[in-house]
Amino acid sequence: VLRKGHDGVSIVVKSEEHVYKWNCPWQLSRFPKGIKWKNEAQAKARNCKRYTVSICEGDLVLLYSDGFTDNVSIEKIVNLVNRFFVRCAPPHKIAETLARAAYYKSMSNKEEDTVPFVMEWNKHNGTHHTGGKPDDITVVA
Repeated sequence: VLRKGHDGVSIVVKSEEHVYKWNCPWQLSRFPKGIKWKNEAQAKARNCKRYTVSICEGDLVLLYSDGFTDNVSIEKIVNLVNRFFVRCAPPHKIAETLARAAYYKSMSNKEEDTVPFVMEWNKHNGTHHTGGKPDDITVVA
């Protein structure tokens, strides 16, 4: 949840990342009979984390897939949303622009476009990859 204040937009509520371990995100799943998966019991909707948050008129609620934040930093999200709040853009335009920014970064191999996921990958693996991480990207505002 982002809120506009005197100094621009700030994050007032952010959920934690839902992963089994690094680079293994939580997946809600339904498996066909006979197919077993070691984390099958955890992947059911009844086991998901739930949040209750208070929002105010004018707040922007963002829901997104990990492919979005793998490719766009929290700081960049706040900067982009700030630009749109100044122009009073509708939420669907904000979501579209955020998703396009993530897609652009995900397809880049430029050093200056190195994304949060790739930086973490490099830390975990002792490598020096650059650019983005192709992934599914969903943003709802």
